[in-house]
Amino acid sequence: HEPRAASSQPASQLASRPHTSLLIAMACPSKTAAFLSRLSGVHASSVRKLGPLSVSSIGFGGYRVQDTSKQHREALQTAIMSGVNLIDTAPTYEGGGSERLVGDTIKELK
Repeated sequence: HEPRAASSQPASQLASRPHTSLLIAMACPSKTAAFLSRLSGVHASSVRKLGPLSVSSIGFGGYRVQDTSKQHREALQTAIMSGVNLIDTAPTYEGGGSERLVGDTIKELK
């Protein structure tokens, strides 16, 4: 079945809209564990199991972050590089700005 965005429309329909881009991805056990194993200094006690996934015991909340804020971008970069892989975001947070911030930040860190 095709991935769906928050609106419950198929991702392919949303991606065809002007000014809309989507990062279609799903967390999986091997990728969450691999991410955490690449980072030095992430202690086992700071990782929790969420079903089959390995997630950081703290997360990054995207409710009030803005994609144009240098401070918000730096805070997210620091969180990711410190082992945070649990990031809360939604298309309604800052008019999609939180999702843009996450996508742009991940691209910069690659």
